Amino acid sequence: LSFEPLSSAASGAFWHALCAKKLDELRLSEAPVPFVALYAAAAHDSAPPRLLLDADALDAEPTVPPRHVAVRGELVNVNSTERFAAIDRKALFARAAQRVWSAIVSGDALNDPKLLTTVLVSTFADLKTYRVTYWFAVPALRMASDVHKPSVSSLPPTIIKSVWSTQRIEALAQATVDKVPAVFLWSCSGDDDIRVESDLTKWTELLANDDANCGVGVLDAGARDGAPAWPLRNVLLLMARTTRRDALSVLCVRERFSNGKRTIGMSMVMRVEQLAGAALAALDADSTVAAAGWERNKHGKLAPRRIELGASMDPKRLAATAVDLNLKLMRWRLLPSVELEKVRDTRCLLLGSGTLGCNVARQLLSWGVRHVTMVDSGKVSFSNPVRQTLFEFADCVDGGRPKAQAAAEKLEAIFPDVKTKGVQLSIPMPGHSIPSGHDDRIKSDVEQLHELVREHDAVFLLTDSRESRWLPTVMCAAESKICLTAALGFDTFVVMRHGVNHSDASESADATPMSSSKLGCYFCNDIVAPRDSLADRSLDQQCTVTRPAVSMMASCLAVELLVGVLHHPLGARAPADEAQEITEPTESEMGLLPHQIRGFLSHFQNMLLVGHYYDRCTACSARVVDAFRAAPFELVRHAMNDPAYLEQLAGLHELATDIDADGGDDWINDADDDDFDFD
Repeated sequence: LSFEPLSSAASGAFWHALCAKKLDELRLSEAPVPFVALYAAAAHDSAPPRLLLDADALDAEPTVPPRHVAVRGELVNVNSTERFAAIDRKALFARAAQRVWSAIVSGDALNDPKLLTTVLVSTFADLKTYRVTYWFAVPALRMASDVHKPSVSSLPPTIIKSVWSTQRIEALAQATVDKVPAVFLWSCSGDDDIRVESDLTKWTELLANDDANCGVGVLDAGARDGAPAWPLRNVLLLMARTTRRDALSVLCVRERFSNGKRTIGMSMVMRVEQLAGAALAALDADSTVAAAGWERNKHGKLAPRRIELGASMDPKRLAATAVDLNLKLMRWRLLPSVELEKVRDTRCLLLGSGTLGCNVARQLLSWGVRHVTMVDSGKVSFSNPVRQTLFEFADCVDGGRPKAQAAAEKLEAIFPDVKTKGVQLSIPMPGHSIPSGHDDRIKSDVEQLHELVREHDAVFLLTDSRESRWLPTVMCAAESKICLTAALGFDTFVVMRHGVNHSDASESADATPMSSSKLGCYFCNDIVAPRDSLADRSLDQQCTVTRPAVSMMASCLAVELLVGVLHHPLGARAPADEAQEITEPTESEMGLLPHQIRGFLSHFQNMLLVGHYYDRCTACSARVVDAFRAAPFELVRHAMNDPAYLEQLAGLHELATDIDADGGDDWINDADDDDFDFD
């Protein structure tokens, strides 16, 4: 009696699910992973018996479609080609076979026939090339010929319509109309009466006659004439050891569906003769049994197979998965607590698409951020591409493309999975008076910028003038958004995060300017309001004159500062860490979370500083923020048209008057002894 082996038919979705599980859960683990495979009756006469694995095969409770049999198995995924070659498959296979034999000896297989079929697969999923090497096995127990060897003589495998009456075939069809059990008992009391019983423990009742009118049956996945599918091998061994009978009638149900109609006329029946004597009965659960079942490759050799997933993947999806892989590798060994999903889902607004904006955007992509909005009012000039990494020469011709749009398009070209857009927008600035008749345009700019701030989680201030950072700072304070500033000097830079309002905090009447525990913003150290710094500038003042590396350094630190904020339990309200010796361990795996980083390229040094919230700040103080919340455009209009307005609103004018009344010269002379923490 020959049997047709089950051949693996794992879908691309299954392999992608395995790669995802490796990336997110297994990581470096090589522990066995349970899964569920399926088989069903062959769809047509030339179809080999298939072992199906779909996207949910690795789920705890996968969906089992109607008229399918679920087969439990174990998957062992290793971390390298060398480990795959070194797997002790003989031992793995022997353990799987022994579990089947133990289920037969103990009788557990009578109660749960699914224990008779199990699947073993070893894999190596190369997540860099998306190439998976794998080898399937379905153990079928094999006894010595003098212990148990099934054969056929009186009735070889025969199509039932050749030996059964039409009435009996129809009765079988009715008895299995809802479901064909994987293994079942059957008995006939007449041509038009057949009983199908899935409870194998009732064998003494149904097999009482021990003739051709009763026996064991299976849902047969095979289609080859005279050759039942692989699972029947272990079923026959179970029945031989359980019933101790030398012969047994076997029914292999093969169902077909065509135009919504079910037929079972291609099913087979046979009379199997098998040794079931004392030698088989003497074997116990600890007896070592042999087995066969390793799958052959397409060349017919006992060897692994390989599938190339990259060719079947959307290149954009492949790029996105590869980006995530590089990041998730950090979580496997070095940073187990890193929250990559939180970083990925952070919506970032970049105000300024020049040297800093381009570099910050690239660093955000490196961290897997998927939502980046670029804002700028300028166009790409011929001097930009060598310093601003998202532009090239073609962006400069014909007057230059809008920077924000060109930068956003380049981001998408680099990483198609990023959701990005470029917004051409001028940021209203204090001290830059509104030309006559332009109030509506400025109001529209204010509203558009405010909406952008609301839509995003983190805002980077990367513009090239101090006053252009004022309005976004006010808006971030009003909306409690994460706000980060990067600003450049010739060979220096400052990178800082702005403090965020505490919802339960209030400024007491007797609070000193520096007594708040809240961190300051970019303007908290100023004692004058930001003004027009762009008028009457010489050529060297009109351009950003800085050593090329300074922008790269500041941009990297700004993004790392954001990542640190996202990982702190208090988020943007996190207190500032102070500098410590490099040899001292940090409390967080992510390292220190400073307030300000001042860099000095001339000395190759950085300093970590803390600037406290100033209650008379022209940008984030309660007076200014409340005025903005009450009437956003009115605040902006006054600040643009009247350079002294913000100083009066914030209380700086009042402070200056008090200082003059108390003797301003003494205050200046005693500056070294004051309590203010100026940078």
